[in-house]
Amino acid sequence: MIAVLIGLAVPLVIVGLIGLFDNKIRSKKDILDVVNIPIVGEIGHNNSSSVLVVKEKDRSVLAEQFRILRTNLQFLTSGKNNPIILFTSSMSGEGKSFNSLNTALSLAISGKKVLIMEMDLRKPQISKMLNIPNSKGYSNYMISDISIESIITQSGVDENLFVISSGPIPPNPSELLMQEKTKELFVNLKSRFDYIVVDTAPIGLVADAFIVGKIADAALYLIRQNYTLKGQVSLLKNIIEEKRINNMGVIINDIQSGRNSYGYGYGYGYGYGYGYGYGYGAKNKGYYVEEENNSIKDKIQRFIRGLNPFKRR
Repeated sequence: MIAVLIGLAVPLVIVGLIGLFDNKIRSKKDILDVVNIPIVGEIGHNNSSSVLVVKEKDRSVLAEQFRILRTNLQFLTSGKNNPIILFTSSMSGEGKSFNSLNTALSLAISGKKVLIMEMDLRKPQISKMLNIPNSKGYSNYMISDISIESIITQSGVDENLFVISSGPIPPNPSELLMQEKTKELFVNLKSRFDYIVVDTAPIGLVADAFIVGKIADAALYLIRQNYTLKGQVSLLKNIIEEKRINNMGVIINDIQSGRNSYGYGYGYGYGYGYGYGYGYGAKNKGYYVEEENNSIKDKIQRFIRGLNPFKRR
């Protein structure tokens, strides 16, 4: 009896200790237990080497998830004309730029005229992702008399998607954002575009997002599964309670299948994971188009799974 009790107690203690020291966000419950906020989007893991996962007539899982995000945004910005949508997060590496760019592209593909603004003036990423020059942008406009037209660039990926890059990194990003000229710029841009998507700095590191947040019509807060710290959700709760940024929603990013997915469900009727390659060799699976990763490692793994007599058919 003692041996049985020890055998039962040891695993329970181990599981309890793992839970006690686990400080990463694993599921929606970890968020909703702390703060009541709408989950606007749930984006899977991207195995592709490309950051542009949304394409016209693309039926991949990631593309469909961004379409669902696009639909949910219409509810979040209901009643707002030509809305400004801010993307921010707790810290670097949670997927702000990836999500803001693909959300903007999804809106553009739907026929809307969209502008994405690279307003993370400390660590700009959008111009790198689109492979466009960043020699002239927002910072140039703020310190000179150049026209707005001169800093608006065609994205090169869709005729409806335009870009304002950050420009050269300034020594005083927060002070630039606080100027009245920034507000005037946004007022002017709202008359030109159906949507303005703003990729800004992490809210947990600098004050830049709070400044732009006063202008935005909606703000999307990125939380990355197995990466964002649970303590950061308390920061989000404080922001909402203090009304420092209004009309906020959450995007859960980089959701992966496997033992750490902890039961994420989307109501799509599939449970085989979200890590896909997006190269050639697409296979039509019904609602979505999966594309097979043909690396040597993946071929070996598929071969081993094929030899498994207990594999689910």
